[in-house]
Amino acid sequence: MDYVPEDKVFQIPPASVMKQQGGYDVGIPSELSRSKDGEMLSIFPGFPLPRKGVIYSEAIIANNHVKRVSLALFLPLISKAMILPFVVFLFTPYKWKLQFAEKFLHNYIRLAWSFYAACVRVPVLEKEYYSNLSRGLWDIVVVFLTDLGFSEYTALEMGKIVATTFEYDDRYKLMVLDPMQEFSKDEILMNPRRAIDKFIRIMKQRTNTWNFTTNLNENRGQDFKKIEAAAKVLKLALYIPKVRKAFNKALEGVTFRFLQLDELERFWNLNRADYDTDGRSYPERNQEWQYRMNQFNNVPIQGSNS
Repeated sequence: MDYVPEDKVFQIPPASVMKQQGGYDVGIPSELSRSKDGEMLSIFPGFPLPRKGVIYSEAIIANNHVKRVSLALFLPLISKAMILPFVVFLFTPYKWKLQFAEKFLHNYIRLAWSFYAACVRVPVLEKEYYSNLSRGLWDIVVVFLTDLGFSEYTALEMGKIVATTFEYDDRYKLMVLDPMQEFSKDEILMNPRRAIDKFIRIMKQRTNTWNFTTNLNENRGQDFKKIEAAAKVLKLALYIPKVRKAFNKALEGVTFRFLQLDELERFWNLNRADYDTDGRSYPERNQEWQYRMNQFNNVPIQGSNS
């Protein structure tokens, strides 16, 4: 057995992976179940509703490595320095563009799998066990890439990686599910570029972090430059008929409610302090969280005679 130093020797106190990620650790589920859609559900003692998915430290750590690699590889492609190469790339024959993109994604897939495959319990699941959002994104990616001419292998593997990335990151999930509840499928299909602007605007407005020292809501919208740059690239790409067709086909085929908040996701984000779910501030949501928890556990309400 390896010797583990006492906590006091560390400059930064040891913490669970959930705490390191800014979430909250609710312990080990007492049992697992499945939703009507087949999603895995973790049932925790003392909580009124099950939580989607089965989160474990090894999966979160591997997933974080994949996210960092993704940012390192893809963010430079949307930087200002890439404007001229992007224009040149735009006017190259489609066959050449596809060959380059296929090779680029092949290398990315190999790199992502190097992190997932190193786990004792590889966090890439059979598709039926993913949450609704993860499965919905998987389908969108596969249809979109296949319709653009990518190989079946590339489309499927990219779908798996996107699904897995969201499956083990509650914040990523919330930043899609919450804005998407403000849309209908027809609204997006009618004008996807306008929908992208609206999506980014909602996300930016609600990305607030509650400061427990000052008791103030601090907006983190200034951190959205990279997301806004990616949105601009997608909006430009949608002017290309082939891309617009693939986008529409991918969205038309997905079960749209999978992309929106449901009762379980809404409940488990009531006490999240780094995003204003439903446009409600942390104190307002946390008050509802405490009420529902107390009601479920039969805790008398303060000032009540019962």
